[in-house]
Amino acid sequence: MNDKKKILWISYCVPYDSVPHAGGQIHNYYLKKLNATNIYDIELFTFAKEEDLKKIDLEKYHIKYRLIMHYRKNIKNLYWMIRYRMRKYNFLSYYGILLTPYIEMKVKKELLKLLKGQDSAPDLIILQWTQMVLFINEIKEIFPNTPIICIEEDVAFLSSQRQYNMEKNPLLKFILKTQYKRLKQKEIEALSIADQIVLNNPKDLNLVQQCNVITPKWYWSPYFNSMLENQYIGDKMDVLFYGAMNRPENWKSIIWFIENVWKKTDFQNARLIIVGNKPPIQLLNYASDNIIITGFVDNPESFFMHSVCMVAPLLYGAGVKIKILEGLSSGLPILTNHIGIEGIPAKPNVEYINCESANDYITTLKDIFEQKVDLKAISVNAKKFVAQNYNVNQSFDTFQAKINTLIK
Repeated sequence: MNDKKKILWISYCVPYDSVPHAGGQIHNYYLKKLNATNIYDIELFTFAKEEDLKKIDLEKYHIKYRLIMHYRKNIKNLYWMIRYRMRKYNFLSYYGILLTPYIEMKVKKELLKLLKGQDSAPDLIILQWTQMVLFINEIKEIFPNTPIICIEEDVAFLSSQRQYNMEKNPLLKFILKTQYKRLKQKEIEALSIADQIVLNNPKDLNLVQQCNVITPKWYWSPYFNSMLENQYIGDKMDVLFYGAMNRPENWKSIIWFIENVWKKTDFQNARLIIVGNKPPIQLLNYASDNIIITGFVDNPESFFMHSVCMVAPLLYGAGVKIKILEGLSSGLPILTNHIGIEGIPAKPNVEYINCESANDYITTLKDIFEQKVDLKAISVNAKKFVAQNYNVNQSFDTFQAKINTLIK
């Protein structure tokens, strides 16, 4: 007789060991570590893209799962492709811009149909990513007595707010503002009826608290590729930018940096190294002798060891930036702004270098190349900060304790 407690884990992106994005890596770590305890019966419902299929390793870890495919880009799905392209102009969207029309349809039809087919109610449901959290009402209708944990990779409405604040076109600004307000309303409503909220950083916890959400809240240590054992050498005149280049908040930010900082400087023999998968053509057009765009790199650690510094001039986005934690753990001195460092309580100009304006970056880089900055001290301080503040194993123990409290 199986007396294990049944956990139904519903996520927006399928996890696997080589998953390239930070949210997937966090999901992969906590899901597999919880399953490895062998005291829960975990079933995962998740979404996958065609490119994920050959990489999924859940069977290797004996995790039961069901996949719902994102739409494929072919003539059969032309209707959904057109609706996807037009979604940013839809200010009447029930969930704001966060959910694509296809995913909204699939969740309502396919996922909820699967849930209704469950033999018995699970003892606990975990919803991961805001895209799934938004469906908490529909899920509670099916399982009204099952406690639900909502895991927010970041507070989605904050990123939506920043996008509309940046928009210059009056019509698009109106649409984006309307979408932001709708998303904030729905996200707060969803979190308010959860039994536990898990966030990635204290800043997001405070933000949700300010919205009068009284649901018990806790922030864990997000999983990241720790490079504490690596040595910062900094022997090359390379400035590193690191991140998934298929994300607009990354490629638009580095283009801003190129146009407003890099092109305004003349550092002889210095190179800007841009590392990350799927760089768009808008970025690739900037490739040159001193702007190197690598695309995906299996092992980027050598860039962290040998680059002189890392820049993260982020224009928008929300939540903790995993690439910043990875950079800090490596000891690579980081130049970033309030968006890049938000949610990470590192001390400016002690554990990282704060740069808000283009002139800040220009001046700081000039000082670095003229050896007027004590990079070794910043490196040591950054490593110490990560070691003292980010313990994912300890965080997992707390997560499991909270699960056991809800299951009873």
